[in-house]
Amino acid sequence: SQKVSLPVRVTSFPPGATVRVNGAELAKTPARIELPAGEEIALAVELAGYATFKKRIERLEPADLELTVRLDRGALLTIRLPAPARAPPVLLDGKLLVAAGAAVLAYTPDASQKLWSTGNLVTERAAKALEAERRGLDDSPEWWHLQAPPQASKDGLLLEATPLREIHAIKAADGTARVLFKLPAEPVGAGLVEPSSLLAGKTLLGVACVDGKVRVYDVGAPHTPVWTQPIAEGELAATAPACGLLPLNPGSIVSVSHAGQLRAWDLATGRKLWDLAMGFEVMAIQAGVAEDKGRQACVLTTRKGRLVLVDLSKGTKVWDILPTRPSDRFNAAALDAEHVYAVTRGGTLEAYAWSRTPGDEKPAWERPLDDTGPAPLASGGRIFVPTQSGLILAISAANGKEQWRFRCNGKPLHLAAGAKYLYVCTSEAELVVLEK
Repeated sequence: SQKVSLPVRVTSFPPGATVRVNGAELAKTPARIELPAGEEIALAVELAGYATFKKRIERLEPADLELTVRLDRGALLTIRLPAPARAPPVLLDGKLLVAAGAAVLAYTPDASQKLWSTGNLVTERAAKALEAERRGLDDSPEWWHLQAPPQASKDGLLLEATPLREIHAIKAADGTARVLFKLPAEPVGAGLVEPSSLLAGKTLLGVACVDGKVRVYDVGAPHTPVWTQPIAEGELAATAPACGLLPLNPGSIVSVSHAGQLRAWDLATGRKLWDLAMGFEVMAIQAGVAEDKGRQACVLTTRKGRLVLVDLSKGTKVWDILPTRPSDRFNAAALDAEHVYAVTRGGTLEAYAWSRTPGDEKPAWERPLDDTGPAPLASGGRIFVPTQSGLILAISAANGKEQWRFRCNGKPLHLAAGAKYLYVCTSEAELVVLEK
C-alpha cells in the first residue's frame, strides 16, 4: 500500500533550530516538513546552547500538524555545593567565589575547575553558643551559614564576615583562612573594603551591624574600630540595617536602616556627608553605578510596595511610585545606567527611566511574568528575572522582549553575572553556569 505523508509545520522559539526525524536532519525552523501518517516518529528540535526538545509520536494526529516549541536555555555546567548559597557569587581577582554553607569555594570563571575551598569557617557547635543572644533575629536552622560573599583586600587577601561575628582573612592563592578579629555585634551583608591609601596607606573595612551601628576598622590593626557611628536614631528595630553597606565614591560608604534612613559617611574619618530620611520601611534595596553619566544610585522597594530611586551622589530622592492597586505594587527591582526594572506583586516586569517625570506612572515598557521571585539582575543589556516556579527569564532591556529562558532544578535564590556568564545559585544547593 502507498504511504501517506502529511504536512507538519514546526516553529521554535528561538528560531533557527534543527529539526530531526528519527535522527535525520530535515530542516531549520520555522519549517514545513512531510511526515508519514501511520508510522512511529522520533522528533527532535535542537539548537546550540539550548536543551533539546524531544517528542515521540506514535501516530500523527491533527494536533501534531502545528508544532510550536519553546526551547529552554541549556546549562553549560552545574555544580553541587555543600549547602544552598545565602548570597550571590562574586568574581574577584580572576576567580569565581561562592559562599555556601560555612565555606568559601573558589572556581575558574567558567566554573570548570575548582581551585580551593576554605573548609568550614564556622561550626554548628560554635553557633549554638550564641543562640541565646540572638533571640528576635534570624531563627532558621542555618542562620550561622555564611550570609555574604568575600571582599577583596590587599596583599592577596580576601575578607569574609561570618554570622558568628568573626572576620576571616583568606589567602586568595590557596584558600588558607584565619580569624583576623571579632566584631562586637553580628554583621549584616558583606563588609566594604577600601584598599586605597586613605589613612597613611592603611586598608579600611566598613561593616554594618545588627546593633544599628557602622564600624570601620584598620585591617592591619583591627581590634579597635577607627570609628563607630549610628545608622539612625531611635529604637533598635528602626536603626537596624536593612542591608550591608553600599559603595559610594572611593572613600565613601552609605548605610541604610530598616526605617528608611540613608546616611553617607567618609570612610576614613566617620564624618557624615549627607543624611536622607525616606519615612518608610525598606524591604529590599539594590545599588548600581552609572559611570557613563557620572551618577550613582540605588533603588528601594518598601513593605507597602513603593518603588524609590535615590541619587547616592547627592543624597536626594529622584522619584518614587506607589501604585493604587495592591497587585501593581512592587516586590523587587534592579537598575542599570538608564532605567529601573521592577517586579510587581501581581507578576509584571516594568521599566522606568531614571529621567521620568515625577507623577508620570506610565512605564517605558511592561511585560507579564509567569510569577514573581527574588530580585532581578540587570547586566549586558538584559534583565535576568528569577521566578518562584524555577525559571530564569532573559529579557531585553530595550523593549521587554524575552530572549531566552532556563528552568532550574529547584528555585533560583541568587544571580550574578560576569562579562560572559550568568551564575545561578538554587535552593537545591546547585551552582548553574549559563551563557548570557
